[in-house]
Order: sequence, then structure tokens, then C-alpha cells
Amino acid sequence: MPRDAALLVVYDYGSLPPVRLAEAAEDNGCALVFVAAGSDHTREMMPALEMLGSVVDATDLDASEIADHVKRFNPSGIVTFSEGQIVPTARLAHLLGLPYHSLHDVGAITKKDLQRERLRDRGVESVRFREVARVEDVGRPVDPDVYMT
Repeated sequence: MPRDAALLVVYDYGSLPPVRLAEAAEDNGCALVFVAAGSDHTREMMPALEMLGSVVDATDLDASEIADHVKRFNPSGIVTFSEGQIVPTARLAHLLGLPYHSLHDVGAITKKDLQRERLRDRGVESVRFREVARVEDVGRPVDPDVYMT
């Protein structure tokens, strides 16, 4: 990332502490632009985010509206440390033409059953697993001869 570049950080619960993000940004010569999800956690952290970088409040905005707001910062990169924000970050990266996980891959990144199916389909030895979609499924054993049901 070039010096004085803007890094978008899609911020929400599970993110690195803002001070740690600011230290890393300073060490790498980039400015932080926080894309603040509309969660209670992010609202509580807003004063710290505003002290450490620019903030775009993403509450009630869709990805294209967020993209319009952050374009003025001319971002060079995008990241999230919040598992719940991986999909929105991928959408935003796609709209802005920034490198990130592809929209095609985010399902396998965020859903263990899809991840294991994809690995199995590509010849990676798999462990047996079963998706648990209902409480009644919790106690069901996994058939030793079946890798996915």
C-alpha cells in the first residue's frame, strides 16, 4: 500500500481495538477510514473511531451508498476483522474494485459446511460432518460412511 494511502476498515464487533488499528496504520503509512456498522458495539466505539481516523456511518446504508461515501477517500485497500462483516466487506470491495475475497468465495469462508464441501470437491481429504439446522439434529450421529448429508 502506498504511503499516505487510505485503508477502509469495516468495523464491528470482533474487530481489533481501534488503537491497535491506528498503530498498525501509522507503522505502514496509511490513513484509516472506518466504515462503521450500525451495531450497538460500533455506536459505543464511535468516539474512539473518530479520534483515530475518518468515519463513515454505514447505519441504514446499502453497499452502493457506502461506496459513494468512501470514494472521496480514494481507498487503496479494505479489510475487516469482524466475521459478521465479511460478506458486506466483499460487496463493498467489489463495488470499489479493491482486492478482497470474491463474492463467489464468501459463502465458503463464512459457512463451514460449504467450506468442507468445496474442499472435498477439490480432493482435500475431509472429516465427516453434518449440518445442524434444527435443535433436533444436534444428537444425530454422523454416518461413518457418509461425509455430508
